Amino acid sequence: MQNRIVEKFATHQDFAPWANRAIEDVARATGFVPDGEVQRRFIYDPSKTWRVRVRGTLEGRPALLRIENLKLEIDEETIRASFRRQAEGSRVRPPITYATRPFDDGKGYAWSIDEYADGRMLFDSVGVSNAAARAFMPFYRAYREAVREPFWPAPEGDITAFCAQQFDGWLTVARERDASVVQRHAPLLERLRERVLGGVRGLPPRFMHAHLTGADVRVAPDGTYVVFANHFWSWRQPGYDVAFPLWGQWMALPERRRTPSAVRDITETWLAAVRGELSDVVSADDVTTMLFNRLFGSLILDIPAQRHRESEASVAALEATCIAEAERLLG
Repeated sequence: MQNRIVEKFATHQDFAPWANRAIEDVARATGFVPDGEVQRRFIYDPSKTWRVRVRGTLEGRPALLRIENLKLEIDEETIRASFRRQAEGSRVRPPITYATRPFDDGKGYAWSIDEYADGRMLFDSVGVSNAAARAFMPFYRAYREAVREPFWPAPEGDITAFCAQQFDGWLTVARERDASVVQRHAPLLERLRERVLGGVRGLPPRFMHAHLTGADVRVAPDGTYVVFANHFWSWRQPGYDVAFPLWGQWMALPERRRTPSAVRDITETWLAAVRGELSDVVSADDVTTMLFNRLFGSLILDIPAQRHRESEASVAALEATCIAEAERLLG
């Protein structure tokens, strides 16, 4: 069992219309004093908001309220507890939880009030690739050394079957949103799919945090790595947890830098750092295979979703650079 969010796209009811009312309810019950929204998470479209984070105070301490109307398969606090137990004494940890409630079917939401982690992002996804990779490599080693055992058993079945199901799930959501996108990229999608399935064949799945962007990890003043978005811990394909932040730098490029050479520089900088600093922990070949995975999902879901907040020219530039990188890596 693991959390499945994308698959809920068609049935999820937007949290945005009543999120403020839910926040007020939690504030009344706990004494949390809101002081402005920090972030919203949605399933590809702004009309599919499922989580809101609000800065404020609790009993005079800076705090962060996380509130969501999507019932997770595994409550995030349960995951944090497992993470906390294994990582005790290491430099890696989840945020401190001040108060929490699991999903309430009657109220329609879950919430948690956490410490406000006053530290810098692990790296700026918009920044230069050398700085991002240099910051990520020691964190990755520390996180892998801290969490050596999975929080729940591996799913049954072959990893190639998992990958095939993942692709099928993305295609279903993409067709619900805009079937023409899938049709337009069909030949390239098939090549990416074949490369991924061939690249993972015979490999065991690996337990990991599958959403390690620079913004999902804060470096506290004492040097501790505070890891957020812990609902993303799951069994995945080897190398996915490095490919994801690498890909995140592609996606964060401003329009003026959305060129094939800029994307190639990011890719090669990260892969060189993996080979030089993490070859005993993760394979650069596995990371490359997972870049094909990310390219597949990007072309049909992530890039089209950018149209809600960027110009058509900016989105087209991102799509063109990702296609160029796919062709280069496929060879």
